[in-house]
Amino acid sequence: MNATKRRWMLFAGLVLLVVLISVLGRIFSCGDGAEPSFSRAVTEEEISASEETAAARLIYVYLTGAVRSPGLYALSEGSRLYELLEQAGGFSEDADRDAVNLAIPVSDGQHIRVPRIGETVENAEASDETVNVNTADRARLMTLPGIGEAKADAIIAYRRAHGAFQAVEDLLQVSGIGEAILSRIRGRIRI
Repeated sequence: MNATKRRWMLFAGLVLLVVLISVLGRIFSCGDGAEPSFSRAVTEEEISASEETAAARLIYVYLTGAVRSPGLYALSEGSRLYELLEQAGGFSEDADRDAVNLAIPVSDGQHIRVPRIGETVENAEASDETVNVNTADRARLMTLPGIGEAKADAIIAYRRAHGAFQAVEDLLQVSGIGEAILSRIRGRIRI
């Protein structure tokens, strides 16, 4: 082979090697062969939407009675009473701790009153005209038209298995509750 032909073959080989390395590098750096993503500036609309989403996940609960700092508290959705009590500084010294279930989930707009020792307090929910289906016990659920023992138990079982209801229409997922019953109780319940 003459020198010129050898140089051209060497040059072509180097070009082929560079192209091969480039292609292989691109394939292995993207994992699944997808185009690599490039950073971009986040827009003000995206920041605002993110803040609104975070704010939508907050619930507000009013805590009164035998606590160190009664008041209105903001908590993450899905919080439990013990978390609310921690924010309020805990029980006051005269609190009837046995009268409070620290494990219950709290819901938006709820009023919780911690009783003092020797004090009998009617549950704030019991004096409300509407029933919170996420926190009501069997007896309270049975005050609703068309809800007897079996349906109240089914609502509670569904709550335990799936968590809090997010919308009134979610009750349709409970065995034994259809459109007819939901229409009868719709104005008397809240989430």
